Amino acid sequence: MPSEPPSTKQRTIGALKVFFTFAVLVPVLLFGAAAWQDWRVLFSEAEQRTVKTAAILKQQAMATLQIYELIFRQVDAFVAARQLNPDPLELHAMLRSLDEDVEQTAAIFVVDRDGKVVGHSRTPPPLTVTALGRDYFTALRDKGEVVSIGEPIIGRLSGKPRFNISHRMIDAEGAFAGAVVISVEEIYFAEFHRTIQESANDVMTLARADGLILVRSPRLEAAAQSYSLPKFMAAVRASANHGVYRNQSNVDGVDRIYGYEKVGPYPLYAIFGLQVAGITQSWYGDLLVYGAPRKSSGRKRRAPCGRHRRWRRSVSLPAASPMISITCLLSSRVILIS
Repeated sequence: MPSEPPSTKQRTIGALKVFFTFAVLVPVLLFGAAAWQDWRVLFSEAEQRTVKTAAILKQQAMATLQIYELIFRQVDAFVAARQLNPDPLELHAMLRSLDEDVEQTAAIFVVDRDGKVVGHSRTPPPLTVTALGRDYFTALRDKGEVVSIGEPIIGRLSGKPRFNISHRMIDAEGAFAGAVVISVEEIYFAEFHRTIQESANDVMTLARADGLILVRSPRLEAAAQSYSLPKFMAAVRASANHGVYRNQSNVDGVDRIYGYEKVGPYPLYAIFGLQVAGITQSWYGDLLVYGAPRKSSGRKRRAPCGRHRRWRRSVSLPAASPMISITCLLSSRVILIS
């Protein structure tokens, strides 16, 4: 029987080479495209989580500040009714009663126009403490601010880390007459942060509008606790009320995605940071599940898709993923071919 002409053999071999090249390259290209899209989806979901958690932090901070507003008004009215010169013992009793009724305060005190503390909830008169030189006092006196949030300090009476929120008092002519001040211990917000923390690498922060850290969980060393946030400030300039940014911390060296929310009308922001390495690990997990060789049983070939859906439900992520559709598609094609 005459042999097939060489030219026909070559064409057949060439066609087979093209076929097998496509058979290899198409799944690889599809897998690569799905892997890249899966990374983008995971990153987007991480950004959404940072924004949602920052919103929770904002709500807690906002509720706390609204309580402080009620205290400010009550004390302001008490002092104004006594022509800005209340009896020291009567003022102390009133402040102590408010302080004992509200768990969100570490202390409440009143400062006159000259910076002298004239009443304090934790210490009876006479008092020798002054607020002169404190930023929460000078911002009201010199800049005309109505509410000011001071930098983190160690309380002169308590010796504990805290920051102060002050409210401007005015006299009958509208001139500066002093301040009502609430001291807030860092631990109050830190304890709430721990209730929503999912990972040891999650970072929750309350920062002033100028980027100064007031509270951070986990807490930094004292020298770094008041470190400012330059990339946060750049993000706020682009979007003042809320947004997302990425930064590698100069403090602990961790690369994170951050979501932030402005706390109402106050010069305060709630920030949540999520470690990028955790997203990368999830992505690698996807690649291992979908890229590893699988046995010939059709049922077992489809199992990774089910595992992926169960995994995403376990971490509260949407069920849809490029890796599901593309990889399950490739799996079904392999089943048909085999």
